[in-house]
Amino acid sequence: MRVRPDFWVADERICWLCVLMEGFAGTNSLEHAPALMSGMASVYNAPILRAARQAIFNMRQMSLAFVTPHSIKHAVALYNEYHHQGQSSGPYRIDAETLTFKQTNPFEDALIARARDYLSRPMEHAVHKSKPADPLAPMIVQIGDARGPRIPIGPITTPVVKRRNHDLTRTPRRMIRIPISELWKIAEEMDGHDALAPDWRRGNWVHRLSGLSVMKPDRGGLSETDVIDIEDIKHLIGLPGSGKTTLLMLLAVWLGKHRYRAMLVFPAIEVARQYMADLAFHGVRVGMLVGQNPTTRREHAERIAEAIAAAGGQGGFAHTIPGADSFAANCVLSAFAAGNTDAWRFGYAPCDEVFQGQDKLGRMHKRLCPLWTMCGRNKAPRDLLDADIWVGHVLSMDTQVPAHAIEEKVRYFKLIARTFDVIIFDEADMVQSNLD
Repeated sequence: MRVRPDFWVADERICWLCVLMEGFAGTNSLEHAPALMSGMASVYNAPILRAARQAIFNMRQMSLAFVTPHSIKHAVALYNEYHHQGQSSGPYRIDAETLTFKQTNPFEDALIARARDYLSRPMEHAVHKSKPADPLAPMIVQIGDARGPRIPIGPITTPVVKRRNHDLTRTPRRMIRIPISELWKIAEEMDGHDALAPDWRRGNWVHRLSGLSVMKPDRGGLSETDVIDIEDIKHLIGLPGSGKTTLLMLLAVWLGKHRYRAMLVFPAIEVARQYMADLAFHGVRVGMLVGQNPTTRREHAERIAEAIAAAGGQGGFAHTIPGADSFAANCVLSAFAAGNTDAWRFGYAPCDEVFQGQDKLGRMHKRLCPLWTMCGRNKAPRDLLDADIWVGHVLSMDTQVPAHAIEEKVRYFKLIARTFDVIIFDEADMVQSNLD
């Protein structure tokens, strides 16, 4: 999330689009504005728009309302009606039919000049205003709305783990070259790990790799290769049983051992959990990206419970499966409550709504829970701080990075896009379907 300027006016945001088109794209028409606002790489990277890239990026950060001709015409109609009713004139006169526009004042309007300057330079990220609460000072949790019970917390004298943040300054590495010979060594090591753990299912990685042939396009055909180059966009294509899953697992282990940062996107959270368990078993620093929405959390927990019930005897009683602890639901803060916690329902967690201290008007300050760094409910997002390989579902990427783990307001989509070396989509058609 980027910081909008203090002179951003919702009623005149269409003027910002006019500034983009006139000042950076070199046209006095909004006809092709949806193409610029679409975010498509073919448009954004067009040589003719090289000077407009920063402005296009900034405008998309400020508003995604203008991605269709209908939305632009609707905004123009509202803009014209607003100034007609107020018997005023905005910075631009915009024809509602042709979508052509021109400046109202022959001398440049101050808003236009400021908007052009703002669009031309990088925008700063909005930052989280709330800070972690002091665990040694009294706190209050508000259950429900203002009419709900207030539960006093603390002081918490238990030593609290220090807060750490994701590194937004990490620069992705470009070209990655993976020799097939190194995948053979990894397969041998993985078979060795399997042999030392009698209760672990055998992967038979060397046997599976021996039946796999990696080929690449060559002069209109295919030729066998002894190296895999990962750069820009690569497609891994093969018939069922041809070894795609084997290759994916070996690549993930190789990337993890060489300390690359990679995101593996799977069609189901259960598949992601299984990959996480396998990667962790083979010594890879791996974490799971899971949704934080209460409904999503409950659905994931129910699926994990079903998997435990199916895997263990007695309906899963006294059994677990690797990775199950990444789906914990309950909040540990209630254990430090000083009052009646009957109203504190299971799964309720005020991670960023702990109140402590007051301002001059007597209003309590909203703080972050100081136990986030230790709470089992937040193990999954906390593990991502140290993980080289992330696994998860594509929809979990559209989740706000917790304020406890980052200063800026960004979603995982942007964090991954800015700092990761590789993003691998398993079953790309299903990923596209989910995004659609």
